[in-house]
Amino acid sequence: MVDPATREGGKWSTEVAGGSEPGERSCGIMAIDATKKMADLIQEHPEVGAVLAEMGIDCGNCLASQVDTLEDVARMYKLDMEQLLLKMRDHAHDGRRRSS
Repeated sequence: MVDPATREGGKWSTEVAGGSEPGERSCGIMAIDATKKMADLIQEHPEVGAVLAEMGIDCGNCLASQVDTLEDVARMYKLDMEQLLLKMRDHAHDGRRRSS
């Protein structure tokens, strides 16, 4: 069963496996502020840029990332925000599993 992403006051959150210590596998929460500029969001959460790049959306190298938010990107590319966040959660989970 997939845990749904939830939205509260412009911030989306979804559970991500992994902890703060190397090799730790406890569950944590990845909070994504969908109103934050993409450049800042990608710097804080690299999985955001990686997932979008896999979908052919290269926000990391786009000048609009200085003004566009994740909500803007989802709207422009007609993406379902909940599904997008679940992909980001899965990507972050897979990356942490490979690094441990």
